[in-house]
Amino acid sequence: MLRPGGLFLFEEVTRQALSRWFYRTLLEHPPQENWFNPKEFIAELEHQGIEVGTNTIEWFFGDFVVGAGRRAVASQRLQTNTLDQIEEKSL
Repeated sequence: MLRPGGLFLFEEVTRQALSRWFYRTLLEHPPQENWFNPKEFIAELEHQGIEVGTNTIEWFFGDFVVGAGRRAVASQRLQTNTLDQIEEKSL
């Protein structure tokens, strides 16, 4: 559990890397439905209340995404979730 305002550091393997023969053959990896690109991963972090913004880099030819984010404080998360709900209803 990450407290509000807490720092979240990450280094994740991307879909691009997992689609390569080397990674598939020699390393353990999640099922294909759990593969993601950097934008999808960051969007999910932000959806879960971890504010990342531009605090990321793609590393080793885009095979990894590395970065840091902070858990939103409760009032910011409530405001973000409310805005998400309004956007979903308007679609």
